[in-house]
Amino acid sequence: MQALLPLRPVMTSKNSVSTTPPAPTQSGAIHEIYSYIAARNISLREAEENPSEASLRRAAEANSFAENCLRPARPPYQAQSLPEAEAARERQHCQTVKVRLAELRARAGLHRRAA
Repeated sequence: MQALLPLRPVMTSKNSVSTTPPAPTQSGAIHEIYSYIAARNISLREAEENPSEASLRRAAEANSFAENCLRPARPPYQAQSLPEAEAARERQHCQTVKVRLAELRARAGLHRRAA
């Protein structure tokens, strides 16, 4: 699993500091997608530390939501999606997370119920 990188402080004006780098070429939607990916990573880490049914379910739902956000956007929404190479890499990571969650579920003796 990829490690989360800490955000570095970036000066946004003379007297203020922001923890997100300015990205004039990226839309707010792209920042949201990165937030969903980070939330998925945090949920997975929590599920690895405490593989309860609730934590595994939260991680699976966060992964599903992140995966949904990574689908290729249709016109005119391409500017609100990640570049395809990066999205493909993150979709692959979503598949890896699914496998890891299944391993954690099996190790904990929990079985996924069909909805």
